[in-house]
Order: sequence, then structure tokens, then C-alpha cells
Amino acid sequence: MNDPAVNNVIRSAAAGMKIINEPFGMGSEDFSHMTARIPGAMFFLGCGLEEERSLHHPLFDIDEKALSDGVAIFIKSVYQLLEV
Repeated sequence: MNDPAVNNVIRSAAAGMKIINEPFGMGSEDFSHMTARIPGAMFFLGCGLEEERSLHHPLFDIDEKALSDGVAIFIKSVYQLLEV
């Protein structure tokens, strides 16, 4: 479960970027064990290519241009959280 306050910070940091609000599966993610003790939030960074090659595909690849957006979201989020 994402902490609403942290989730709002991430959304604010991603302002101007395309945000897709869709349900998603967590697979075997253990992140909720951490957020049970410390407020946090998880998001997915869209970095797929036109020809989708999933995580377990032998030719897995991403659009590396998306990485700068991910770094920007994290940096802006940290600055906002430290101002509190």
C-alpha cells in the first residue's frame, strides 16, 4: 500500500510527465514489508520499446532515455521530502 503523502510527493515530482493510473500486479514484490514500518510509495517507470521484450525475454532491453525521467522523479521527491 502506497502512503498517500509520499505518493502525492512522487506525483508532484512527476508533474508534466505522462502518468497512467491503472491497476497493476505486484508479482512477488516484498516492498509492502518495508512500508508497513516506514512510509513509502512505489511507482513504475515506463521505459518499454516499441517491440516489447519482457523482463525474462532473452533480448530484454529498455529505452534508456526514460532513465533521466526516473532520476528526476527521485531527486525532486527527495528535495520535497526533506523540506517537510
